[in-house]
Amino acid sequence: MGGAALRNWQNINGLARLGPVDVVSVGLPADETRPAPVVRAWRHFPYGTRPFATRMAAKLWRWRPNGHPHIDGYWHPGAAATIRAGGPYDCGVVEELSLARYAGPLRAACKTLVFDAHNVEAELRAAMSASETLIDRRTREAEAAIIGACDLVWACSETDAADIRRRYQPAAPVHAVPNGIRLEDYAPPSGARRAVESGNPVSKPVSLLYAGTYSYPPNEDAALRLIRDVAPALRARGVEAEIVLAGRKPTAAMREAASRAPGVTVTGETPSIVPYFHAADVVMAPIALGSGTRLKLVEAFAARVPVVTTAKGAEGLDAEPGVHALFAETPEETAGAVARLAGDPALRDRLTGAAYALAQAAYSWDVAARLIAESLGVAPADARPDPGAPSAAHAPGAA
Repeated sequence: MGGAALRNWQNINGLARLGPVDVVSVGLPADETRPAPVVRAWRHFPYGTRPFATRMAAKLWRWRPNGHPHIDGYWHPGAAATIRAGGPYDCGVVEELSLARYAGPLRAACKTLVFDAHNVEAELRAAMSASETLIDRRTREAEAAIIGACDLVWACSETDAADIRRRYQPAAPVHAVPNGIRLEDYAPPSGARRAVESGNPVSKPVSLLYAGTYSYPPNEDAALRLIRDVAPALRARGVEAEIVLAGRKPTAAMREAASRAPGVTVTGETPSIVPYFHAADVVMAPIALGSGTRLKLVEAFAARVPVVTTAKGAEGLDAEPGVHALFAETPEETAGAVARLAGDPALRDRLTGAAYALAQAAYSWDVAARLIAESLGVAPADARPDPGAPSAAHAPGAA
C-alpha cells in the first residue's frame, strides 16, 4: 500500500528470522489482514471501532496538551490493551511517529523498545512550511519524546541517522536500517519487452513513470512538477513522452493538471505497481521535498529501469550521479537526461547494471535483516533464513 507498508513488511520479515512476531495494526476496515506465514498473531483495529470519546479527543487535539492529529487519530484503546496483554516480548517496535502513543503499552510489555523513524518528521515539516505551525511544533515535540523514550532507534539511512543525532542528541543508539525489497519480486517477466535489456533504442514515445501515494505532499509536488514543468521541457526538445503517474489517492490538483496536458495518465490505485515498472522506459523522481529514502528508486533498480532523479530524490541512498542514475535539478536538465537515455542504449545498460548491483549489495531484505539483528545484539549466524513470505510488492498501491 506504499513505501511505509513495504518498510513495515520488511521489518516484520526481518524480525521473524529472530523469533515469533505478533502484529497489532490500526487502520481502515479494508486493511483487514489475512494469515501471513511469518506472523504468529495479527490483530487489526479499524478506526470506526474506537470509542466515541477517543474519536472526539482526536478531533479536539488542538486544545489538548501534546495533542496531535495523526498520533491521536491512530490511537485505539483496544490495540493498546492487546499489546499490554500480549507480553512479555523481547523486542517491541513502534512503526512511524503516528503510532508514538503505543510506546507506553509496549514499554510495559517488552524488554527492548525500538522506534522506527520512517522519516525525520520535524525536518520534513520544516521543509514544507513557510513558518512554524502548531502541527509543526507538536510534531517536533512528539518526535523528541518518542526518541527519548526508546532503547533503540532505526533510521532509513545514515543521513537520517545523523539528522536524528544532531536534532535530538538521544541517549539511545541510532542505527541505519535501509529500506529494502525482495529483488526477485521485481524481475521482468521472461520475454518481456525491455529496451534496456535488448540494447535496442527506446521506442517512441518514451514511457516515463512516477509511482507514489499522492496524499503524501512530496509525491503530489513531484507529480505536478512532471506535468507542469518537465513535460513542456520535453516537448521543447522534440521528445515525445507518455507520463504515467501510478498509485493511490491522486489529488484534485493532479487530475486537473493532467486533464490539460497531453500524454499524461493518472492511474489511481492499482492491483500491483510491478507491471508499471516493467512497462516503463525511465523512472522519474523529480523530488524536491522529503525525508527517509525513496523505495521507488530501489524498485526501479531491481526492475532494471534507468532512473532520472534529483539529489533530494536519491538522498540517503548510495547512488552516484552518472553511475547508478542520472541526476537533474531543473526541468531543462531533466528533459536533457531523458533525451540522453532515449538515444544511448549503452548508457542505459551501464546505469541499470550498476544500479541493480547496488540494490543487491545494499537494499535487499537480507541486508535489512542482518542490520536489524545486529542492532538488537543478535549475531547474524544465529538468525533464521528468510521464511519466504509473500511480498508486499504485489499489494495494491504504489511505492
